Amino acid sequence: MRNTSGYKNLSLEEPLAGLETSKGAPSEQEAAKRLELFEHNEITEKKKNPFLEFLLRYWGPMPWLLEPPHPALQERHGKHCCGRAAVW
Repeated sequence: MRNTSGYKNLSLEEPLAGLETSKGAPSEQEAAKRLELFEHNEITEKKKNPFLEFLLRYWGPMPWLLEPPHPALQERHGKHCCGRAAVW
C-alpha cells in the first residue's frame, strides 16, 4: 500500500494491472464475471410509511415554534389566539 503522493509517478498500466483490468471495455465474459461477483450497482429504496412521514413533519423545533402561544400567555393578554376573549 502506498501513500497518496506515491501514485504520482506510476504509469497508467501499473494501477490497471493491480486492479486486473484494462483501458478498454471488458469482454462479454469479463462483464458477466464482474456482474456475478459484484452484482448490480444500485441502491435499493426503502419504502417509508406515508402516515408516519406526515406525523414526523410536525415533530421538532420548527413546528413547535409555529404553534400558538401557551394558554398562560393568552390569559395574561386577555385574548384567545383567534382574537376572542379567553375563557379559562
